[in-house]
Amino acid sequence: MQSKETRNPAVGALLRSVLVVVIPVLVIAGAGLFFWPDATRAAWPWEIGPFNARFLGGFYLASALGIVPAAVGGRWFPARVITPMMFVFTTTVLLVSLLERPRFNFAHWTTFAWFLLFIGLALGSGVSLVRYRAWPVPVGDETPGRWGAGLAGLGLLFLLYGGGLFLFPEVVGAHWPWAIDGLHARTYSAIFTATAVAMLGLARWAAPAERLAVGVATSGLGGLAIFGVLMTDAATHKVDWGRVGVWAWLGLFGLYFVIGLVLIGWSSSRRSAEAKRT
Repeated sequence: MQSKETRNPAVGALLRSVLVVVIPVLVIAGAGLFFWPDATRAAWPWEIGPFNARFLGGFYLASALGIVPAAVGGRWFPARVITPMMFVFTTTVLLVSLLERPRFNFAHWTTFAWFLLFIGLALGSGVSLVRYRAWPVPVGDETPGRWGAGLAGLGLLFLLYGGGLFLFPEVVGAHWPWAIDGLHARTYSAIFTATAVAMLGLARWAAPAERLAVGVATSGLGGLAIFGVLMTDAATHKVDWGRVGVWAWLGLFGLYFVIGLVLIGWSSSRRSAEAKRT
């Protein structure tokens, strides 16, 4: 029987540090934006409205949920999937931030913290991807054919949507419940591209820990995104609920929520089967 180190080796200090350090940052920023948007917006690196604040806050909180299993365990599974998601998200947001730097308020210390954080995370996750490029995949947890095809299809769907938001923000982002400009649309494109990386990463092999990490992050984002819109609209009454695009947006994040629950359930069933065998 293979040891845990052979089946699921521990990651190095650099990647473990990146995963551990980013969690409190995500929780603090996410909680501030989601639960206390008016107070947090004043210190944000750029001018941000209440809908965008709560959406970003929900994403940060959901991301923290997904990173916790990788940070606490310090194992290659689920870091195998979490690391490329982090790299894609941070490099895309860093690029958008550099392109949109006139929108940033450099009188705030948070602006410098923003750039330092994203540069550090992009470098740390990028170096880790190169370092671990030859590390194992969970060949003992092959994804069944129909599951694999479904995950691959979802990955391509999210990739196309994320690419559309980045390249054509005004057109692709026009159906959102609130108006989003180029800065926010392109920033949000990184969320969908990172989701695509996760779905494609699980399409052929998927260790239980990977399904759990992606599942909690995905379901968390879906639930918090919808709840955030409802909370903000209850105070502002700015969402036009008669628009088809608004319901399509709700359906998109409802899909996130369902996908996440399915992945969590799939992870649990696999863990139960392994426990019975042992």
